[in-house]
Amino acid sequence: MAMKNQDGDTSLIERTCGKTPNGIFPESQENLTNLAAGRTRKPCSEETKRKISQSLTGRHLSEETRIKLSLAKKGSKNYNYGRPLSEEHRKNISLALTGKHHTEESRRKMSESHKGHKNHNYGRRLSEETRKKISLAKKGTPCSEGTKKKLSLANRGLNNSNYGKHLSVETKEKISSSVRLTLERKKKGRLYRKRYYEKNRERILACTKKHHRDNREHYNDYYRKRRLGRIDAIFEEFGYSVEVLDRMGVALD
Repeated sequence: MAMKNQDGDTSLIERTCGKTPNGIFPESQENLTNLAAGRTRKPCSEETKRKISQSLTGRHLSEETRIKLSLAKKGSKNYNYGRPLSEEHRKNISLALTGKHHTEESRRKMSESHKGHKNHNYGRRLSEETRKKISLAKKGTPCSEGTKKKLSLANRGLNNSNYGKHLSVETKEKISSSVRLTLERKKKGRLYRKRYYEKNRERILACTKKHHRDNREHYNDYYRKRRLGRIDAIFEEFGYSVEVLDRMGVALD
């Protein structure tokens, strides 16, 4: 049946070409495809982007809509699923975000959204392999003095996660047992070294004498510096400088 408009006339499209069996007007699908392709090729101008941004400012999606969008992009439904980013793509993202800082409100919101059971690692324990990888990745990258001060200030007082908390009896026992085991290991190590020295005293002394004889200049310089260091400490204790005494002709050797 032909569609009529408000004046009672049939639609121009239906009068001209009628409907196809699948319910699509002839050439309408092609027109839609061309229109979509044209919009894809033509990026929005800066003015259009600004207008779109202004029209969307202040609007917030409902919780139900957020859940639906999240489920629609999870796992294999995500267009990046199984496709790791290339090095060039990562560098571009890094350069684009360099120098940008989140506001305090945004940081607080991100912190709240990742706390407790909301965190994707909540209740999970890192495997030994993952811990080793993290350890290797962080080795050889010491923190600067400025970073150390910031970390120290960020974990003081109320900012410390253990502020106002008291260790449980079980935790205290664990700490005590670990310290006790460490002391016992050190004691056993000293006892083992002492027994080994008593058993192999002559051989150790012979090796030490040979090593000193082969490196006589090194050890002479080492002991001379130690002797001078002790003399410097004595002079400084009484308020004298080594340079002044040296100019006065005092023998230091």
